[in-house]
Amino acid sequence: MRTSSLIASLLAATFALVAFAPPAAAQQVTFPNPLFVTTGTIGWSVTLDDSDPNRGVEYSLVLPRTSKSSGWLVLDYSGDAYELQSLPGKPTVTAKIAPIPQGGQCPYSRNAPNATYTIEFILRNVIYRGCGYFTQPQ
Repeated sequence: MRTSSLIASLLAATFALVAFAPPAAAQQVTFPNPLFVTTGTIGWSVTLDDSDPNRGVEYSLVLPRTSKSSGWLVLDYSGDAYELQSLPGKPTVTAKIAPIPQGGQCPYSRNAPNATYTIEFILRNVIYRGCGYFTQPQ
């Protein structure tokens, strides 16, 4: 009788530990390479830097007639496409990056021969469309 009580107690303790164990760490979603740069876009450019996954994705947007805008984004979704959102309480920024079909060209610029992805960058309801590619920081 004591043996079965001991076994029951041990089993109960084991189940309690499993139930309260911290969840396994979620897989960190990253870009195929840490840096995304636009190419062939006229009038604007953006760089997205994911080299420090603990901090999020840093963006640097350069627009004509204005100073550079920069900040941090959170990578929401990954698969074939990537969606990034601004941090809560910050100006609304969204970036959507999707692959250009193999053999296709950038639909927004003829001057982007090395582009492999389209990008839609939205800053305060203004949409900038272009193309770019992932690379390593230099």
